[in-house]
Amino acid sequence: MRLRQLSLALLLSCTTLLAQSFTPVREQKNLSPAAAAKLHTLETLNSLPAGDWRFHVGDIPHGESTSLDDSSWTLVQPKSKAPHEAVWYRREIEVPRTLNGYDITGTRISFQFRSNANGAVPEIIYFNGKRVALGEDLEPIVLFDPAKPGDKILVAVKLLQTVDDKTFSDVRLTIEPNPNATGATARPSPDDIRIQCIAAANLLPALPTPRKDLLPKVEEAVAAIDTDALASADQVAFDKSLRHAQEILATLHPVLSEAKIDLAGNSHIDAAWLWPRSETIDVVKRTFTTALQLMNEYPDYTFSQSAAQYTEWMAEKYPALNEQIKQRVKEGRWEIVGGMWVEPDLNLPDGESQVRQLLLGQRLFKKEYDVTARIGWNPDSFGYNWQTPQIYKRSGLDYFVTQKMHWNDTNQLPFRLFWWESPDGSKVLTYFPTDYVHDNVNPTRISGDFAESADRNPGTTEMLDLYGIGDHGGGPTRAMLDQADHWIAAGKHDAVPTMRYHTAQSYFTNVEKTSTPLPPPGTTTRSRRATPPHPPPTAH
Repeated sequence: MRLRQLSLALLLSCTTLLAQSFTPVREQKNLSPAAAAKLHTLETLNSLPAGDWRFHVGDIPHGESTSLDDSSWTLVQPKSKAPHEAVWYRREIEVPRTLNGYDITGTRISFQFRSNANGAVPEIIYFNGKRVALGEDLEPIVLFDPAKPGDKILVAVKLLQTVDDKTFSDVRLTIEPNPNATGATARPSPDDIRIQCIAAANLLPALPTPRKDLLPKVEEAVAAIDTDALASADQVAFDKSLRHAQEILATLHPVLSEAKIDLAGNSHIDAAWLWPRSETIDVVKRTFTTALQLMNEYPDYTFSQSAAQYTEWMAEKYPALNEQIKQRVKEGRWEIVGGMWVEPDLNLPDGESQVRQLLLGQRLFKKEYDVTARIGWNPDSFGYNWQTPQIYKRSGLDYFVTQKMHWNDTNQLPFRLFWWESPDGSKVLTYFPTDYVHDNVNPTRISGDFAESADRNPGTTEMLDLYGIGDHGGGPTRAMLDQADHWIAAGKHDAVPTMRYHTAQSYFTNVEKTSTPLPPPGTTTRSRRATPPHPPPTAH
């Protein structure tokens, strides 16, 4: 886990931002500097600045009180550090008349405080002295709806004691046009237009039949956006230009819809890392309870679960919860993957250990849910035994998902989707997602991932995207599913890929039928000492 965080820190420190954009460079390709700069202007309209926060080290009684005098507290900004003990942050947030010339009257403004201490930090959020949320990895909370210039709310945040030092990462004050407005009162979303432009620019050259010839259409759409109207506070002209840009982008929909994105909700849970066994059980219960509740609210949402140990805990300690899971398994919405007792390292344990992991895991899944896994699921494993495909195949698994090789800075495999073969000839269809912990379902990120996959596997038409909060559990949130619903609907007519809730098995079934995205015969990645371009599939 620490390796992952160090890798991300290195990536962020070495990344040069394009046009000072908040969107990573890898997600903004094939755009002219002028277009990238204009899209950055749109991005500055999607959230209020985080600003200065008053900061107090140590717990105090009623740190949320509106009558508390915090004038002597230290002023801090995001990226600042805090010690292990409990700390407080306070700030009064006022709705401005405009943001960089954009009228935010009537919009919805949501609040999210983000912090880290080698993992999620428990926090308590207060608005005007009243507690509105408690927990970790909290979803955005509506702060103003509808926003009225001059409205104010005192926000207080208490971060509880942690094992490691804390980092005040960020505050997101997200702005959305009124989601309930219809007809003439409905305003176009600048951020939706921006996202479509980036997604289209990423996808067009990456399609099975590359369409670089359509990139000028994206430039035309960006050029149609009248950012000068923001300088003169002409909201009507600005909104009109956004609608025109949308009309241009809509002409790209038939081509972009060829790219298929399968959204598989999941939550990696470390059985033992920075917490005791008892907490792991509680993490599993909370994660699974959330997944079940969200299935009631989002009828197409699917969830993929590995690790038979977690099933045994639920069956023994929370049988009512397990009965709900059984029903969702029967419906095909709760997918059993992995087949192992836990998600182990695949490099150090011997073959006997791995075989028993699968024997006991598959036996329990069959007993509890009358299913056995077909997909090996080890996204967080740092190494892979040469005989893993042989062990998997003889245990009833035909596919394999891992992710660590994508972080490898030395031996990057040339494929994202390929047949991995053991020395005995056993092979499993293997897929490397870019990550197993994604906290958004955003087409800018997803289109960048698709383009990367297409670069490794020319002819790619379908991509599996794993989203949901992990390591300490959590899984997909309502905010993620609302975002997914939004873009799934938009994918029926807008300039984004076709996105859909799916299972990992559905993805493998589809791509296995289509030979195009797979490496041609003779390029199977074998588990042996090999020379480039086919290094052994072991993590760095």
